[in-house]
Formats: sequence, structure tokens, C-alpha cells
Amino acid sequence: MYYMSKGVIVMGLSIRAKREGVSPKDIADKYHAEFKKCFERLNFSYNYYGRTDDEFHKREVQEAIVLLYNKKLIYEKEGEQIYC
Repeated sequence: MYYMSKGVIVMGLSIRAKREGVSPKDIADKYHAEFKKCFERLNFSYNYYGRTDDEFHKREVQEAIVLLYNKKLIYEKEGEQIYC
């Protein structure tokens, strides 16, 4: 059994939204709906097709970060990095 998850990434849409004179959410709404229609026409579906700005995504990512942090798989650290 496979679980397939995919979605629309809302961050990064601000440049296109500004160019089109709309909000990033408007762009995400448009493409999210268009992709869903395409999937339906192709008789293709995901178990979950979401967006990075919906509550489910936010909650799941927060829970994953806390889980990884508690297992000490991610941690805070300061250091110098080269920047080009």
C-alpha cells in the first residue's frame, strides 16, 4: 500500500502575484484548483493533495519538527558559513 501526498507550495508566489496584481493566496487558489481538475481528468489522485498554507500541513509539519527535535535529530547551532 502506498500513501501519496502532494500539494501546492504557497511560499515563493509573491513575485508572480505582484506581477499579476493579486495576492499569493489567489495564485495558490488558482493553481491548486487547476491541478485538481487535471488529476480528475487523468483519473489520478493522491491520498492527500493539500497546500502549505492549510492548517493540516502546518500542524503536521510542527508535529514532525517537535518529534525530530525531541529525538535530538535536529538541534540549534551557531556557526559561520560562507555566503556568496
